[in-house]
Amino acid sequence: MIKQILLIALIIAVAYSTSCTSDSDCDDNFACKSNQCEDTCDEKTHSGCIEGYYCDSTFFCYECFEDEHCPENYACNNNYECNTSCIKDSNANECSGYSVCNDKNECVDCIDDYDCQGSTICKDQECVEPGSGSILNASFILIIGFIAYLL
Repeated sequence: MIKQILLIALIIAVAYSTSCTSDSDCDDNFACKSNQCEDTCDEKTHSGCIEGYYCDSTFFCYECFEDEHCPENYACNNNYECNTSCIKDSNANECSGYSVCNDKNECVDCIDDYDCQGSTICKDQECVEPGSGSILNASFILIIGFIAYLL
């Protein structure tokens, strides 16, 4: 009975995984980027991107490449997203909500754990639950558990 439950859980985890390791793992008009299948686009016409997004030389759509692509008082960050700009050394809190100003004058969720609320921690300037992992981590754990059970 336990073997069947573990096998079903493994099948579900693999079926719902949208990860990839190469472009061939993705459907047509999609490419593998950061282990996720993403839309491809045309760099010259920006076709294939939703309105307001730009296609880069690697054929991925981004919100911006430079500050000029963003609305006033926004800046393009390293993730190619338009974020509210701020001045780190300013006493005025120019960032909304619980956001803080980083060294690049960008509003981000956090710089250190103390910037996060509740039990969340700061990882890559975002507040996340500690120990949160991807579906791949869960799949890997299930596979190891299943193999250990068979042995």
